[in-house]
Amino acid sequence: MMAVAAGILMLLAAGAIVWLGMPGLATSMGLQAAETPLQLKDNPIERRELDNGSELFAVSGQVTNPSTDRQRVPDITADLRDSQCRLVFSWKIEPHQRTVAPGGSIEFYSARLDVPPSSKLLELSFAGEGVRSQQQNNCRKS
Repeated sequence: MMAVAAGILMLLAAGAIVWLGMPGLATSMGLQAAETPLQLKDNPIERRELDNGSELFAVSGQVTNPSTDRQRVPDITADLRDSQCRLVFSWKIEPHQRTVAPGGSIEFYSARLDVPPSSKLLELSFAGEGVRSQQQNNCRKS
């Protein structure tokens, strides 16, 4: 009887993780997170040499919610690739707001100083999910 109760509790907890939109945790536990309807749109990258000789690399954009329900906004993963499409740098961007209203959007911004100069292409995705930005993945293998 205790084993059945423990099993039911575990199933309820796993369902709550997926339902509440915790894709990173759900994925790390081996559960398939529900796909989000959220869309990413990135603005042009800003690269600027600073007075001290280092380079500022800034990324910004919008997360839009085309659905009719309020959506949880997961972290955004920024992957930089070189001209041969090899991953050279990656970091997480925490959105300043964790939910977005139906039909609404939020802005995101992140800047780094430690980006390799060989980086040429930016790919944005939601952490733990297969959603990608509209202007990414010019690295198609033939």
